[in-house]
Amino acid sequence: MTTYQIQCHLKYKVVQPTEFIFMLQAAHHSDQKILEEKLSFNLPVTWHEFQDAQHQNRHVRLQVEPCEAFELNYTATVVRQP
Repeated sequence: MTTYQIQCHLKYKVVQPTEFIFMLQAAHHSDQKILEEKLSFNLPVTWHEFQDAQHQNRHVRLQVEPCEAFELNYTATVVRQP
Protein backbone atom coordinates (compact mmCIF):
# COMPACT_ATOMS: atom_id res chain seq x y z
CA MET A 1 0.00 0.00 0.00
CA THR A 2 1.10 3.54 -0.73
CA THR A 3 -0.07 6.60 1.20
CA TYR A 4 -0.49 9.94 -0.58
CA GLN A 5 -0.83 13.41 0.92
CA ILE A 6 -2.87 15.59 -1.43
CA GLN A 7 -2.99 19.38 -1.21
CA CYS A 8 -4.67 21.93 -3.44
CA HIS A 9 -4.95 25.71 -2.98
CA LEU A 10 -6.82 27.82 -5.54
CA LYS A 11 -7.28 31.59 -5.47
CA TYR A 12 -9.45 33.69 -7.77
CA LYS A 13 -10.39 37.33 -8.18
CA VAL A 14 -14.11 37.22 -8.98
CA VAL A 15 -15.37 40.23 -10.97
CA GLN A 16 -18.99 39.11 -11.50
CA PRO A 17 -21.29 36.48 -9.99
CA THR A 18 -19.70 33.20 -11.03
CA GLU A 19 -20.70 29.56 -10.86
CA PHE A 20 -17.75 27.24 -10.29
CA ILE A 21 -17.59 23.49 -10.76
CA PHE A 22 -14.44 21.94 -9.32
CA MET A 23 -13.20 18.38 -9.75
CA LEU A 24 -10.38 18.13 -7.23
CA GLN A 25 -11.41 15.71 -4.49
CA ALA A 26 -10.09 12.17 -4.30
CA ALA A 27 -12.52 9.69 -5.83
CA HIS A 28 -14.14 6.84 -3.95
CA HIS A 29 -12.69 3.74 -5.66
CA SER A 30 -12.32 0.14 -4.56
CA ASP A 31 -8.52 0.35 -4.92
CA GLN A 32 -8.09 3.36 -2.63
CA LYS A 33 -9.33 4.56 0.74
CA ILE A 34 -9.66 8.18 1.84
CA LEU A 35 -8.38 8.27 5.40
CA GLU A 36 -8.89 11.98 5.97
CA GLU A 37 -9.95 14.98 3.92
CA LYS A 38 -10.92 18.61 4.37
CA LEU A 39 -12.44 21.11 1.96
CA SER A 40 -12.62 24.76 3.06
CA PHE A 41 -13.26 28.21 1.63
CA ASN A 42 -12.21 31.64 2.85
CA LEU A 43 -15.72 33.02 2.28
CA PRO A 44 -19.10 31.65 3.36
CA VAL A 45 -20.52 29.76 0.38
CA THR A 46 -23.17 27.11 -0.07
CA TRP A 47 -21.82 24.23 -2.07
CA HIS A 48 -23.14 20.95 -3.39
CA GLU A 49 -21.19 17.80 -4.12
CA PHE A 50 -22.16 15.33 -6.82
CA GLN A 51 -20.49 12.25 -8.28
CA ASP A 52 -20.10 11.17 -11.90
CA ALA A 53 -21.74 7.72 -11.98
CA GLN A 54 -19.58 6.45 -14.85
CA HIS A 55 -16.12 7.47 -13.60
CA GLN A 56 -16.83 8.08 -9.88
CA ASN A 57 -15.28 11.56 -10.05
CA ARG A 58 -16.48 13.94 -7.34
CA HIS A 59 -17.54 17.47 -8.28
CA VAL A 60 -18.22 20.54 -6.14
CA ARG A 61 -20.57 23.21 -7.47
CA LEU A 62 -20.92 26.66 -5.92
CA GLN A 63 -21.80 30.27 -6.67
CA VAL A 64 -19.45 33.13 -5.72
CA GLU A 65 -20.28 36.83 -5.67
CA PRO A 66 -17.71 39.43 -6.79
CA CYS A 67 -14.72 39.66 -4.43
CA GLU A 68 -11.01 40.43 -4.45
CA ALA A 69 -10.00 36.94 -3.33
CA PHE A 70 -11.96 33.71 -3.28
CA GLU A 71 -9.84 30.84 -1.96
CA LEU A 72 -10.39 27.11 -1.82
CA ASN A 73 -8.25 24.64 0.13
CA TYR A 74 -8.40 20.86 -0.13
CA THR A 75 -6.26 18.35 1.73
CA ALA A 76 -6.54 14.58 1.87
CA THR A 77 -4.69 11.49 2.97
CA VAL A 78 -5.35 8.58 0.62
CA VAL A 79 -4.11 4.98 0.74
CA ARG A 80 -3.89 3.15 -2.58
CA GLN A 81 -3.68 -0.60 -2.93
CA PRO A 82 -1.76 -2.18 -5.80
